[in-house]
Amino acid sequence: MYFIINYMKKLMDKQKKIKPFLRWAGGKKWLVPSIKELIGTQSFCGYAEPFIGGGSVFLAINPTIAFLSDSNKELINAYTAVKNDPEKLFFLLESYENTAEFYYSMRSS
Repeated sequence: MYFIINYMKKLMDKQKKIKPFLRWAGGKKWLVPSIKELIGTQSFCGYAEPFIGGGSVFLAINPTIAFLSDSNKELINAYTAVKNDPEKLFFLLESYENTAEFYYSMRSS
């Protein structure tokens, strides 16, 4: 399942630094400082990420064009919701209960 992201790119153009909106098992957030050190001042015209997860590396290097993908359909659905209607997503999530019971009921469905 592939996803070309442009909503986050627009946000990145307006702001200096955007952090991932979720944490992902196996995420590379811890590795970003080393990657940025290796990259230095290089810029990227294109970037391909086969397993976007939380998107830490993508957000850190801020490429002009990005091709992002992941085999996890629910993850891609989350990015699509952020891209297409972030306000609707925000209000939906705000209506959720912040309890263990609610979390486990959502997780099991």
